Amino acid sequence: MNLDRKQLPTLALVAAVALSAAGCATWDRMTGRTSSSNVASNDQAISTTTEPTGTHRSLGRTAEDDAITAKVKAAFIADKTVKAHNIDVDTNRGVVTLTGTVSSAAERDQAIAIANRTSGVNEVRDQLKVTG
Repeated sequence: MNLDRKQLPTLALVAAVALSAAGCATWDRMTGRTSSSNVASNDQAISTTTEPTGTHRSLGRTAEDDAITAKVKAAFIADKTVKAHNIDVDTNRGVVTLTGTVSSAAERDQAIAIANRTSGVNEVRDQLKVTG
């Protein structure tokens, strides 16, 4: 994977966000350390997000979705074909929705392929518009 030096700070920021989001579910604020006995599973965690359909996502699921979004965006930045700043990535329960504009069908296909290859992704929904 060849990276342009201008992309490194952005890639580092996205990676840091992904790592911090992934680690949030296991941090015990009371003791200041990770602890599996004090961490609720995804099914037991306090629900904080209400989806339009009326379903709830746990804190752990939300953190996993945020990490998936960050990984997809980082992979877009690292790719020469995909113009990451034109594509919005939203993840809900492992389902990634891509919206925005791309300049060609090849760019759209590459973005979809990258998202599909990303760990944790169950499905990719393509809502990209080809403008070129």
